[in-house]
Amino acid sequence: MRPALLLALLLVPVACGRPDNSEPIPGEVDPATYVELDAPVREYFHHRKKAMLAGDPEVPWRRYPELRQGGPAGGINAEGSHVAAFRGVPLLDGDVHVELDPRIRISGDTTEVRVHGTESYLRQDFQQSAWELEMRLLLVRRDGAWTVVRTDETTDAERHQERRR
Repeated sequence: MRPALLLALLLVPVACGRPDNSEPIPGEVDPATYVELDAPVREYFHHRKKAMLAGDPEVPWRRYPELRQGGPAGGINAEGSHVAAFRGVPLLDGDVHVELDPRIRISGDTTEVRVHGTESYLRQDFQQSAWELEMRLLLVRRDGAWTVVRTDETTDAERHQERRR
């Protein structure tokens, strides 16, 4: 069974009422919208993983040209810096596991999706490099399809600042 279909089936009770009769989370989207946004988010991470394995930031930039803008400052559109950090480190394989936060704000043809998960890569020496992944993705709807136009990764400095609060 496809993960998106399984996810949709798991989320169906949300649309029909919560089993514990609790109120929906403010801003939580319906299951169909969640699944609709899940595919372009996973597509982005597919291209990101391919870039890491190939050592080529052009892979996601060909698909998402807006991500060339900005750079690594503050974690904005930092795909190129991630690839550069592993330049010279032969990677064999990678895994990216992300979950979308169900509180998704859609305003017309624009939405911001928060994701949380892990990203890991198997090096040629069979050691693993892995890290926690927290990001906000800005998507716009073009010709009826959602596409990523900006990424904002939570940096270590932002994570430490948040923990101090």
